[in-house]
Amino acid sequence: MNRLVNPLKFLATLALVVFALGCATQQKEKLLTQAGFRTSGVSTPESQQHLKTLTPDKITPVKRGAKTYYIFPDPAHNRVYVGDQAQYQKYRQLRSEQKLTEEQIAAQVNTEEDKMLHQMLAGWD
Repeated sequence: MNRLVNPLKFLATLALVVFALGCATQQKEKLLTQAGFRTSGVSTPESQQHLKTLTPDKITPVKRGAKTYYIFPDPAHNRVYVGDQAQYQKYRQLRSEQKLTEEQIAAQVNTEEDKMLHQMLAGWD
């Protein structure tokens, strides 16, 4: 019986991980937009070269004069998201709220998954 339960849990976990990875960048871009970040196209050769130097999937602070901007590269769409300190703080707040919601959903899914497996295997004892 344990041999059946472990592969089922493994496959369910694997499916959730693949789904989460595929949605992670899109979700981050959505939160950046909600926080007020603006998108800027990368059109010049110099800016395209600079885009390649930015760490993928990471917000990088960049100082310009006395002001700090926060840059998130989106090389797949040949653009960057740009925000200031207030927008970055709003992004962090939104991300924190989202993480709490995701943890609540994951706990509920795990409980429902366990109930379903127990029901499926109830007659196998």
